[in-house]
Amino acid sequence: MNFKLKILSVLVLLSLNCFAMEIKQEIDPGVQSALASQFYQDLGKEAQFSVGIPEAQHVPIKNFPNLIKQLQSFAITSDTDIYIDEYYLDLALYGIQRCIIFHEAIHRKYNDLQYLKNVTNKALGLKFDSEENLKNYLKIYAEEVQQCRSFCEHRADTEGLYATQCYMCVNEYLKLQQLSFQEADETKNGISEKKMNYLGYATIDEMKKIVDNLMQQNKICAYHKINGTKLH
Repeated sequence: MNFKLKILSVLVLLSLNCFAMEIKQEIDPGVQSALASQFYQDLGKEAQFSVGIPEAQHVPIKNFPNLIKQLQSFAITSDTDIYIDEYYLDLALYGIQRCIIFHEAIHRKYNDLQYLKNVTNKALGLKFDSEENLKNYLKIYAEEVQQCRSFCEHRADTEGLYATQCYMCVNEYLKLQQLSFQEADETKNGISEKKMNYLGYATIDEMKKIVDNLMQQNKICAYHKINGTKLH
């Protein structure tokens, strides 16, 4: 293998290993993490029931271990638990909290983490013994990994939002995304709408259609029946 090809191979494998670490979320099963409050346990149970996960397969809602708080995420799903940043979720509107937990429940339903690991491990097992093999990887597996990621996130967003069966919940989540994208555009910080769409998350237009669809069916959760159903 020539020197140029060897360097490219190392860079490719480093990139793949970083992605493998990212989807693993760096959660060691041995790391102790406190359960989230009963409010989130109830929300997690509701979400998992709603998306069709048998009760025997339900997982608890836990707080992020300190070692992954730098991920800057409201919630993630591991092989055994759903983790949330309870401090920041507590600051959010109820509909946002609910949509985020339902999103993670969809990841659990389809075991997306294992699916992504399998795709990544397949790529990590490649042998870059020729420039042709390396080019084949760059053309096929990089696209496959990204497509799988995008597919999983888009499914978790769209199915999760529909599963809330509440147009007010989805509208609150939609407004958060709109504000986040606006701030990202104005400050050049954060994740832009274009980047989020590339990663597979539902677009603003898709979320608006879900709101409209649920509203036409008069789908509303118990919380918003009591606390108001007027869109802002």
